[in-house]
Parts: sequence; structure tokens; C-alpha cells
Amino acid sequence: MNKNDPNRKPFGFPYDPYPIQSQLMNAIYNSAEQGSIAIFESPTGTGKSLSTICAVNLFFGKQF
Repeated sequence: MNKNDPNRKPFGFPYDPYPIQSQLMNAIYNSAEQGSIAIFESPTGTGKSLSTICAVNLFFGKQF
């Protein structure tokens, strides 16, 4: 996702995310926003934990 993309969400990722990390954060955030159940899979070393934390943190930050 391009830094200048107007649809880019402020996930608070501590550095420039790789495309797979941006895709994962968007998918997690959108699933949470829709209240849907989702299962995500990504290879080892792709930043799943940090991507999840950033996406969920943004979602809950907007809820409360």
C-alpha cells in the first residue's frame, strides 16, 4: 500500500510495513470492523504478531 494512499489506515506500525503486512493488517481490521470470524495464515517471519497487534489496537482504539 502506498504511503500516499488516502485509504491507508494509521495502524501505528513502527516502521514501513511490507505489502504482506499491510494486507494482513487491513484484513484483520476489516474483519473486526464487520464483526466477522476470520482465519489468517502467513509464513514464518512475516510479522504476524506485530501486524495483529497494530490492527486490533487501531480497531479497539476507535471503539472506546
